[in-house]
Amino acid sequence: MTHSATSDSIGDLIAAAAHLLPAQGPIDVFVHHNTLHAFEDRPFEEAVVRAAAIFGTEPFLPESRYREELARDRIRVGDIDAVLDREDPAALAAQLAGGRLTVRDLRRVLLLHAVRLESDAAVRWTLTESDVLERLRPDLPAAVRRRLLVDGVDGSAGAARRLAEVEDETARAATYDRGRGAEVDNERRVCGDLWHACVEAVATSRPTLTHVTPPVRHRDLIRSVHPAIDTDDLVHPLLIRLCAAFLDQGVASWEMPGRDRGLLTAAARLYSLPVGPSEPWSAGLAAALADDKVQAALGGKDPVKTIVVPGRTVNLVIGK
Repeated sequence: MTHSATSDSIGDLIAAAAHLLPAQGPIDVFVHHNTLHAFEDRPFEEAVVRAAAIFGTEPFLPESRYREELARDRIRVGDIDAVLDREDPAALAAQLAGGRLTVRDLRRVLLLHAVRLESDAAVRWTLTESDVLERLRPDLPAAVRRRLLVDGVDGSAGAARRLAEVEDETARAATYDRGRGAEVDNERRVCGDLWHACVEAVATSRPTLTHVTPPVRHRDLIRSVHPAIDTDDLVHPLLIRLCAAFLDQGVASWEMPGRDRGLLTAAARLYSLPVGPSEPWSAGLAAALADDKVQAALGGKDPVKTIVVPGRTVNLVIGK
């Protein structure tokens, strides 16, 4: 919203926002409400993603939950393959790493095996305080683990080929187990080689371009300067109390004063009193709302016009 906002433009914004909110008022007995009613013209997956972006919610379970179900076999490898099969075959067949794997291969591995996203400081701590450079990850398939380690057990690449040619899985495992005495040192060497290969590959790749999302609200501007301050965390508790009092259906001992004049007018008159706001961040709210121009604007019949007060800016000081 710009400084030149008018009551008409604000009215349009309110009408657009109302389309996303429940159409009915408070009801005595909860029956059903489709929270995606404003997105019924879209496919379900697209609807939940769009709604999550608007309402600030999560459209799906966290990745960790899906990986737990994958470990329990409630999600099967075949399910992942079936999802990939529905994607564009030409895009999935694109070659990567000089033809050593395809986009499909890479996406499949990333879906089957979690890749942690960590900051630079977290990566440094992990490398120095854990054994990631000495031990292969525990969820590595046994066949892949053997293929990585067997070459170092007897010092020849031919051993890996000979082991791969053994058809019986029991015989292959027995052949592999005979070299387990040197596995610890060999595993450390393999982990080191893999790490250096990753570092070299990243060094030759193009840096990622980060596009900063332009701020939409004053809250976004404040957070860009001081990430520890979130005005939503300050205002939401107040709004929850106000809305609960305004929507009360006779449960409270006494009703909110001026409720018949609308939420904004009632709240403004209530918090313009000296005993109104009690939080440090809203210390200047009572004096600002008590201003004659603000009170005159609140006395109008148009609830939209009570939002815009020409020539008046309310400054709130954010403090601890």
